[in-house]
Amino acid sequence: MHDGTRPDAGGFQEGLRAYQGTAPFADDKAKMSVGKQLITYFCKPCKPTRSTAAAKETLPEHAPEKWMLFMEYCVRDVVAEREIVNAFASYSPSDREKRLWELDQRINDRGVRIDAQLVSEAMRLMQISRASLHTPESSHGAAESRERRTASTLDL
Repeated sequence: MHDGTRPDAGGFQEGLRAYQGTAPFADDKAKMSVGKQLITYFCKPCKPTRSTAAAKETLPEHAPEKWMLFMEYCVRDVVAEREIVNAFASYSPSDREKRLWELDQRINDRGVRIDAQLVSEAMRLMQISRASLHTPESSHGAAESRERRTASTLDL
C-alpha cells in the first residue's frame, strides 16, 4: 500500500493544505498559499498579454520573479508531502481498508467495461435524430414525418 494513501485511509480530507491542521509543521515545511495561483499562471493555457506576447502559455522568461517563486513552491510542496507521510508513518490502515484500496486500484487499472455495440447503436440513433431535427419541413405533420423517417431508418 502506498504511503501517500495513509492519511486518506484514516478519514482525513484530501489535499495537502487540509493535513496541515492535523500535524504541526515548521513554516519552511508547510504548504505555500500562492501555489494554486502559480499553477494556474504557469500550467494552464492563457490568452496573449503584453508580457506573454503571442504565446498561448506563460513561460519562465515572461515572469522570472514568479517563476522563481513557483520553483520554490514545487520544492516546498514535495517537502510538505514528505512531512505528511512521516507524520502518518505509524498509522496502519485496517485489513478491510487495505482490501478496499487494492480493489480500487484493480478497478482503476482495468477500467470500466462498456457494451461497445450498445454505444455504437446509441451514437447512430443520435445522428439520425440530429439529422431529422435539421431537415426543413413544414410545421404541419413534421412530428409524424420524423417518426416515419426514424422508423424506416431503423427498419421498424
